[in-house]
Amino acid sequence: FRRHPVEIAQSIVTLDRITNGRTALGIGAGEVMNLAPFGIEYKKPLQRSKEAIEVIKMLWTSTPENPANYDGEIFSLKNAYLQIMPIQSPHPPVYVGAAGPKTRELTGAIAEGWVPVAVESPTTLAKHILDIERGARMKNRSLDSFDVAVTVYTDVSSNKEEAYNRVAPTVKLMLIQQREVLRELTGISVPQELSLQFLDPTDPRTAEKIREIADSIPRRVVEEVSAIGPPDDCIAKLEKFLRAGATSIIICNLGVEQERVFRTYAEKIIPYLKNEY
Repeated sequence: FRRHPVEIAQSIVTLDRITNGRTALGIGAGEVMNLAPFGIEYKKPLQRSKEAIEVIKMLWTSTPENPANYDGEIFSLKNAYLQIMPIQSPHPPVYVGAAGPKTRELTGAIAEGWVPVAVESPTTLAKHILDIERGARMKNRSLDSFDVAVTVYTDVSSNKEEAYNRVAPTVKLMLIQQREVLRELTGISVPQELSLQFLDPTDPRTAEKIREIADSIPRRVVEEVSAIGPPDDCIAKLEKFLRAGATSIIICNLGVEQERVFRTYAEKIIPYLKNEY
C-alpha cells in the first residue's frame, strides 16, 4: 500500500544484480497498523496484492522489444519495461505473507513461496497448506519447488521453564494477531479489530484488550507453536513442522543470550536437520 509495484520491482531486480541472484521478494496484503497512522486507506487488499504481484513479475521479464501491458482494477501498464533484468531466471522468487484462506489460495496460485504470518502449529500448518494446494490447482501449477517458510519462536535452554517465560509474551501476542490459529487451537475468539490486519496501535484500549486475551491462552498452546528447551526438544519440534509440510524454518530467536542460541542452532540443530532432511 505504501509502495507502487513498479518501485518494488525496480528495487528487487537491482538487489538481484547486486547479490548475484540471491534475492527474494517478500510481500503481503498490508495491515491497518502500518497504514492508518499515515492516512492511507486499507482498501481491497487481496485484489491489490494480486495485481501488484502480477505487475512485478511482468516487469521482471519485460524488455524494450517485449514490453508489458496490463489493465487491472488498480494498476495498469502500457508498453512498460525496466532498464535492467534479474540474474535469476525467470525472476526472483516471490514469497507471500498470508494469514487467511483467500490469501493462501492466492499464494498457491501466483507465488513461489508462503510465509505463514505470525504463528502456526504443526497441526494448523498441515491444514492451511490445503489452501495453498487449492490455489495451485486452480492455476494448474506444480508445487514441487514451492517453499513453505514457517516462523518458529525459540529459546534453547536447559531450563525449559525459563525458556517458556521468555518466549510466552511474544508468542501470545502473535497468537492474538493471528486469530485463526488461536481459534483452531483453543476455541478462543479474537475480535477482528485485534487481528494482524486490523490492529490499530493508536487506540488506547488496544493494549488492555490484548492483555486480557493473553492471560486466557493456555501454556500448552504456546509450547505447541514454539521450539523451547534443550537442543533435542527443539529438534523434535522442528521435525514436527517439517513433517507437517514446512520446507524452510525461519528462526525467531527470543533468548536473552541470543548469540549462544544462534551458535547452538549453527553447531547442533541445523547440521542434524541438514543431514536428515
